[in-house]
Amino acid sequence: MSGLRWRAFQRVPWVWSTWERIWLRFHPVIPIADGSLFAVRRVGKSLELHLDSAALDRMRRGPGYSTFRAVHRMREDLAALAARLRRGDFPGVEEVGGKTLMGEAGAVLGFHTRVARRNLGNAFQQYFQVGLDAVHHPLGLRANAKRRWPVEIWMTTEELLERYPKKSERSSVAR
Repeated sequence: MSGLRWRAFQRVPWVWSTWERIWLRFHPVIPIADGSLFAVRRVGKSLELHLDSAALDRMRRGPGYSTFRAVHRMREDLAALAARLRRGDFPGVEEVGGKTLMGEAGAVLGFHTRVARRNLGNAFQQYFQVGLDAVHHPLGLRANAKRRWPVEIWMTTEELLERYPKKSERSSVAR
């Protein structure tokens, strides 16, 4: 059965891009900043973090791409999110989190992580995320990507503000 679902992907990969566009139409996200890799969606007292796969795809295709540059950009995005929280753009938010296939990157960025439970909903999440990765990755559908399982990542807003402190006026101007 597992092989069948991946064969289906190879036959109609456009379905994943369409699925994402439909999902975003009904669950819109707000980019953290212009050109950021992350966007957020408010869900109660939480901000659900979303990776903009098209922005990551553009970054991958650009000159000098490396995983380290992408992680650096994600850190900048989280610093921008912390600045927006300080400004009061998302009042009452208590935590930031999401589900990802890149749990290691979440931990590097300071998130708490745990493997998502094995259930049907998370199986669909895995299939969707692996498919999106394959649509946007230069190598397409990779065997190691198919083995990944979603990881839940989260941190409180206090932790985010502490990990990504306000920059001084001087450091902001220097850049």
